[in-house]
Amino acid sequence: MDAEESLSKEINESNVNSLIDACLEFVDAFPEDSITADYLIRAGELQFQSGKYEDAMHSLSEFSKNYPTHPKAGYAFYTQAVITEINLMDHESAILLYLEFIGNYPGDPLFITGVFDLIKIYDNQRSELKDADEIAASLFKVAELYRSAGQWKEAYKTYNDIYENYPDFEKRPEALFMCGFMAENDMKEFDLATEYYQKFLIEFPDHELADDVQFSLNNMGKTPEEIVRQFEKENQSEKKE
Repeated sequence: MDAEESLSKEINESNVNSLIDACLEFVDAFPEDSITADYLIRAGELQFQSGKYEDAMHSLSEFSKNYPTHPKAGYAFYTQAVITEINLMDHESAILLYLEFIGNYPGDPLFITGVFDLIKIYDNQRSELKDADEIAASLFKVAELYRSAGQWKEAYKTYNDIYENYPDFEKRPEALFMCGFMAENDMKEFDLATEYYQKFLIEFPDHELADDVQFSLNNMGKTPEEIVRQFEKENQSEKKE
């Protein structure tokens, strides 16, 4: 780097620092102003972009806490997760932030991106696991995330993988149930759903989900209105008897 480039970098850094200071001074001076949130999020963005990751986390965390309904609230939460994962290399804390983001901001434009970022963390962690139950537990979380993002086929494939390949996993019955549930409700493949539900009743007849499975088999393909009408009809018949 020559002297001219070095000077230019110093000037740019000085300008960014001045902008950050100005934003934070406004936040401190006018905490109740209608545009204070905009200055706080801008400070967090500038801190992030200039490599001041701890400062950015503080500003973005304050923004998330004080302005949970702001249009950029989800973005602020997602950015905290990214900084924690990529820049601070704290994957366990990043997982918690991604989960909170996904749980609190399902309609945010960054929702799908956040889901896949979290899946990537789980995938990377799983490559280092040796215990079969721990691997299956990780896959179960991934399946739930795929489904939350509307990725039906990926979720279905993952649940089926758990059922087929992890016979001792405690949530294996739930994985089999979800294969049937998704085939019925998400994929509308009723023959496939019936196959899974019947398999469930054969393998896990005493499981707490067995009654739900039998109900689904009895009402496969029916609309909620049709189920209600049938229920009312059966009640009337019982009263007459």
